[in-house]
Amino acid sequence: MIDVSIKDDECIAGMLIYIMGRCCSVLISARIGLAQAVEPREVVSAIRDMLSAADLPLGLERERLLEHSLSLQAQLKATQAALSHQRQVRAVYRQFLTISDAL
Repeated sequence: MIDVSIKDDECIAGMLIYIMGRCCSVLISARIGLAQAVEPREVVSAIRDMLSAADLPLGLERERLLEHSLSLQAQLKATQAALSHQRQVRAVYRQFLTISDAL
């Protein structure tokens, strides 16, 4: 049997949190496009449950950081979508102004 120290457990938990966070980020991004975004607390709850099942508790501070990170990612995606929409609107107005100036 391999002897795993507490420090190794923390390292493994950190890697699992990172990997699961990245996977969840991709899922959230995909679902935002469908207007069915996953709430960050739901993602954190799922990650906490998976880590608990592996006997690697997430910890309150890490839960809060992960939830905050996922919230910020969702906000960034929404802001980028709004910016893209505004750019499209601006392009339409420019076309309209160009056509009206030509008349």
